[in-house]
Parts: sequence; structure tokens; C-alpha cells
Amino acid sequence: MELFDAIASRSTAKGLTEPGPTAEQMEQLLQAAAHAPDHGRLKPWRFIAVNGAARESFANAVAEARRDQIPTFTDEQMEIERVKIRRSPSILVAGGRISPRCLKSSRSSPSARPWKICCWPRMI
Repeated sequence: MELFDAIASRSTAKGLTEPGPTAEQMEQLLQAAAHAPDHGRLKPWRFIAVNGAARESFANAVAEARRDQIPTFTDEQMEIERVKIRRSPSILVAGGRISPRCLKSSRSSPSARPWKICCWPRMI
């Protein structure tokens, strides 16, 4: 399949279910991610696979982070966030280093917020 055919035919899954990627597929995804553009200069990337009992802790942390971001977030909305995490067949968290330069540029321009990408996992 050609690149543009793949892009044009992609769709968003409403609810992810088993099976998740195999170990080999996950390795291929991580290799591709390692070559992604890094305009925010957040490398070195950190990737963490969330498996087993850590999934429930992660689901709770995501829900709490959402409530911290949105104080009006209801208990029902928090449970919806937890369900999304629980039903995901694979969870891979990506993070990076927050540099003072990224924080400085984000304060001067609301549209230049590359630090949010790596801050979000740190909030949870």
C-alpha cells in the first residue's frame, strides 16, 4: 500500500478491543516513533508500556488528571475516562524532557505549546 493510500483510508476506532499489537508490531511502532520529527527538542523520548495491575492505577491517574484540568468534571465523566483506559488492548505512554526553552516559548505564544505533549504524562 502506498503512503497516501494508507493515510486516505485510515479511520478512527471508537472503541479499541483485543487483540492489541504483537510484541513485534510494538517494536516496529517504537522504531518508527524514534524517527519522528522533534521540533520541541524533547528527545530523548521515554516510552512506558502499561500492563497488568498498572492499568488500573493508570486509569485512575488519567481520570484524576482530567478532573484537575476541568474542575467541573463529574464522577460519571471520570468513570468514562477509566473505562476508555481499561478497554484499550495496549497502552504505551510517551514522554520527554521539558526544557526551559520550551516553557519560555510557550509563555510568549499560546499556539506554541510543545511542552504539553510531555507535561501531560507527568501530571498523571
